[in-house]
Amino acid sequence: MAGLRRQKCGGNLHFRISHKQSKPTRQRERERERERAESSHSSSSQTHSNTEANMHMKVAMDKQTSRRLVKVTNYALVQVLKATVARLRKIEMELGDLELALEDEQEEIESYSDDIDDCHDRIEDIDEFVRELEAGNVHTVSDVAAALAEMTEERQEEKKLLKVLGDARASHEQQFERLQSQSAALKSERLLLTKTRFEICCLFRRNGVFDLVRRRLAVFNPKLM
Repeated sequence: MAGLRRQKCGGNLHFRISHKQSKPTRQRERERERERAESSHSSSSQTHSNTEANMHMKVAMDKQTSRRLVKVTNYALVQVLKATVARLRKIEMELGDLELALEDEQEEIESYSDDIDDCHDRIEDIDEFVRELEAGNVHTVSDVAAALAEMTEERQEEKKLLKVLGDARASHEQQFERLQSQSAALKSERLLLTKTRFEICCLFRRNGVFDLVRRRLAVFNPKLM
């Protein structure tokens, strides 16, 4: 069936006869469109399938990498744990030695303090005796001048001894403070290492490392299970 379609061109009206498409023709075009759409969907589905396959492969590779990293991490943690335990043992020995050294230094300080107190007492006794001599209250001494000279010399000796004792005590006090600082530093390190050991052990309990080790040891000694 023919129809008329009016078209304006160059100011003149022309008529162009256009033939309408028949129903079978329109049906064939719809079928071609459907086939093209289905082909496009199939291609998209194939692409999506390939993408999913690639994603699954990547996930599988990531899992393998994760397992490998876990193994490396566990190995590294074991090394850290071994080093931590070894260091803790060494710290305990060092702290034991420091405690003994601190006791020795404390005894030396107390001993020098006693000697210094005795020296002060002797100086006070000398000063008191000199006052008595100068007051003429010591009748058993015939040569007061010689006695005063002797007391002056003796007092000077006590003063020298007092300085020596004071320097020695100060040296031991400084050593005592150094040992205390070392002990405090070691105790702080021990606290951190103990915390590290605890955290690693907790991690090994969570990730099953302890169970694995126990099962392997049970092969040699079933009583461990």
